[in-house]
Amino acid sequence: LTFLIFVAVFFAYLLDPLVKLLRNPFKARNLGHWMPRSAAIVIAYFIVFTVFGLGISYVAPKAVQQGREFSENIPVFANSIRQNLNELNRRFDRLRIPEEMQTRINDQASIFGQRLTESVGSFIFGIITYLPWLVIVPVLSFFFLKDVDLIRRAIIGLFPAGSLRLRADAVLADVNTTLAAYTRAQLLSMLFIGTMCTIGFYLIGLKYALLLGILAGVFEFVPLLGPLSIGIIATATAAFGEDPRRAIWVAGFLIVLRVFHDYVSYPRIIRGG
Repeated sequence: LTFLIFVAVFFAYLLDPLVKLLRNPFKARNLGHWMPRSAAIVIAYFIVFTVFGLGISYVAPKAVQQGREFSENIPVFANSIRQNLNELNRRFDRLRIPEEMQTRINDQASIFGQRLTESVGSFIFGIITYLPWLVIVPVLSFFFLKDVDLIRRAIIGLFPAGSLRLRADAVLADVNTTLAAYTRAQLLSMLFIGTMCTIGFYLIGLKYALLLGILAGVFEFVPLLGPLSIGIIATATAAFGEDPRRAIWVAGFLIVLRVFHDYVSYPRIIRGG
């Protein structure tokens, strides 16, 4: 529930500029009653969901197909791990590495590979099963947008009348402005990373490029852990694919993209947020 409320607040911050844009022409002519905030919110929802629906209708079938193929190929990845371990054993024999050390390395590699494939499969399945709950998000966002003034007055009313209440109002306004700018900047960052990863993975020839690109955009919302997770998943997918050497290209691409985004594109996005 906490996560759904957080996502709903995030979505409300994204929609708020569009709601204001729809109302501004009427308010400038003192005709604000012709476009009440609730009506502007409904129109904003219609615009956003129409555009989103058109995009989903094109992207979703391919992403779902790749997700299904990825889940079905998890046993193939496990088999690839076993083949790589067998090849590793042959190399150990040629290098005359002690059998005890071979066994220890093989066991650790096998455990890591098994946990990785199980974690990726469980994560994707968890996302799919959690999607129906996201229907609640637009409903919560609607009430947050509609009653934003009531919420603000309720928070300010917790403080004693006078200078302290005025100070609280100013701080709340600053926090609201900062959060709004950060939310929009974060969305642009997610779109940028998702688009660049999808294009990059396609050019490299990585299987499930669209699925992994979408996951990269979503994971970008989680600092540090998100980019690290998609790096491990994408590199492992390439390593256990038809050409294991492709993993080097994937890792190199993600490192270059991360450096460029952290030091060039993201600071610009934040400044323009």
